[in-house]
Amino acid sequence: LRLIDAAGSFRGEISRAAPVLRVETNRLLEELMQSAEPLVVADARTDPRADPALLERLGNRTVINVPLRLLDRPFGAFGTGTFADEGPRPPTREQLDYLVGMASQLSMAAGRIRFLREREASLRELESAATRFRLLAESSQEFQSAHGVREIVDAVARRLAEVVGQGSAVG
Repeated sequence: LRLIDAAGSFRGEISRAAPVLRVETNRLLEELMQSAEPLVVADARTDPRADPALLERLGNRTVINVPLRLLDRPFGAFGTGTFADEGPRPPTREQLDYLVGMASQLSMAAGRIRFLREREASLRELESAATRFRLLAESSQEFQSAHGVREIVDAVARRLAEVVGQGSAVG
């Protein structure tokens, strides 16, 4: 997972210590990415799944991660927690519901963005196919009206120059 942004008084420390987290080497993240439910670690210092190196750098205490899912597939996580002297502070049911709601909004926005990008790509493909079809139709008309091999070769060279570049030649 690549850190997109961080907030709070530990923003700089988080950005420096964890710009990229490898899911396959982090038991907590592996569990999170396989789950559709939030993962709450009341105190990372006592949880055997906690990443010791990250714990050493950040002093994580409570860790709360909510998986982000797109079309029922994991694509990231939304997380918060406490650090160092803040001590462990597990979320209330209301706080956890709020985080799940925020994660749902993030997932919906990501889904919308993905849909729009795919639609734009499809439209570009359709426009490209329409252009190719138009060029083929125009070329076909031009070739049919030709009165000899020389006129056909000239028409082919002109069409190649339009589509590929002015250095086109037919020999």
